[in-house]
Amino acid sequence: MQTPMNSVIAAFALFAAAASAAPVSVNGVLGAEWAGTTFKTVTHNTAAPNGNFGKPGNINDGASYKVGVRADAGYVYVGLEVTGDASYSAGNFANLYFSTNPGSGSNLGIEVTNNRYFIPGSASYFDASPYLTFDAKNPGIIELAIDNSFFTSGLQGTTPASMEVQLRLSQSFGYSVAGGASYGADRLGVVKLVPAATVPEPGVLALSLAALGGLAVARRLRAAR
Repeated sequence: MQTPMNSVIAAFALFAAAASAAPVSVNGVLGAEWAGTTFKTVTHNTAAPNGNFGKPGNINDGASYKVGVRADAGYVYVGLEVTGDASYSAGNFANLYFSTNPGSGSNLGIEVTNNRYFIPGSASYFDASPYLTFDAKNPGIIELAIDNSFFTSGLQGTTPASMEVQLRLSQSFGYSVAGGASYGADRLGVVKLVPAATVPEPGVLALSLAALGGLAVARRLRAAR
């Protein structure tokens, strides 16, 4: 049976959990958390063009790799893993291009291992550390989480995302650009933004806990009579 005091403790626990919410399992291993994710593949081809942003394809002059996108409460995750021809990899890096309005062009980019973001077509770079968590310690694997606010805040005048985000282009483990119509309408992946649990305002939480505490005291006094 849930007592008033237990309710107070539970409320504190819920507050602590919400306040400390963090990306899950960004550890450089595409483990069980990726189960059910649809990965798109990029194939190695030494004849693949470099810097082909205007005409992206499904081949890479570097290593072959797979790329997947998923989401949970508060974060969008991207996982990339070399699947073959590792000797052709140009390094453990990933430059990713997103659209906050799926179906339109890319309007936000991230140079993951440089921990910076940019607006496609602009020469300026900005610190991504407030939004980005990544792990690239294992060769051939890059795993990252991006806080939803990166997409919903209208950074640098971009269109804020409302419900969905699309990964349109990937320049990873090589300098060829993957993406384009050959991957279908979703390109490299579309995910729905999942809102994080709402953390109560400190004042509201304090009043709620005080009320629960008062109720516990009142019940103890009635029981003592």
